[in-house]
Amino acid sequence: MQNHSVAIYSRSGYTSYARLAASSPKYGGKLSKSLDVAQFPLMKSRLDRGECFTNTSLEPGYPAFSAPVMHDNRAIAMIALWEVPFDQQTLYHQNLFKVVAGLVQSAMVRTLLYFNYSKDMYLMNTHIMTAKSFQSALDIYLRMKKQRISDYTLLRVSSMAEDISLSEIDQKISNVIRSTDHIGLWEDETCFVLLPQAVTADIPKIENRLMEAGFSCEVVLSEAVYE
Repeated sequence: MQNHSVAIYSRSGYTSYARLAASSPKYGGKLSKSLDVAQFPLMKSRLDRGECFTNTSLEPGYPAFSAPVMHDNRAIAMIALWEVPFDQQTLYHQNLFKVVAGLVQSAMVRTLLYFNYSKDMYLMNTHIMTAKSFQSALDIYLRMKKQRISDYTLLRVSSMAEDISLSEIDQKISNVIRSTDHIGLWEDETCFVLLPQAVTADIPKIENRLMEAGFSCEVVLSEAVYE
């Protein structure tokens, strides 16, 4: 659609909050990292029904077009075009957006199902990604960061307890991070946490949560991990 105000948000559970996952390079700096969909009641009612929203009434603060990504009868993500030129606010472009949103939904749901059901992605009975799968995820986020469509922070995490099992690490870290974050174990058994869209200002709060759970952490560059 030749649009440069695209944003894709992820949603977890039935919360009204959506987390910015990716955006157009030149537009991402204008957007908040999270969005409370409840503050946009006209849009929320359509998204909750699995329908596209078009801001035909030019409501201030609303995106021009938005569409939900549905799975199991709930919105797991949202696609938004924040600004659309006047000459593209037509029925043709609305239908085109619906088609594109449908293709994105199909791809995202297939990816979600793969992550959920692939036994090779995680260490047994945990949410900790294997070294191979975590490296693949890190490669993707690194490319997205270089293309300026998304951002992330990578933490090296160490337990303060001497004897701790993988299941305990999984449980304790999972309780203090977001569902969109990733825990991974590198080949040398170093534990990392990948935090999509986390910025420098978020780090102290994240560090405090991990310390309360019994872990120390430090921010590391992706390039240093591969060395």
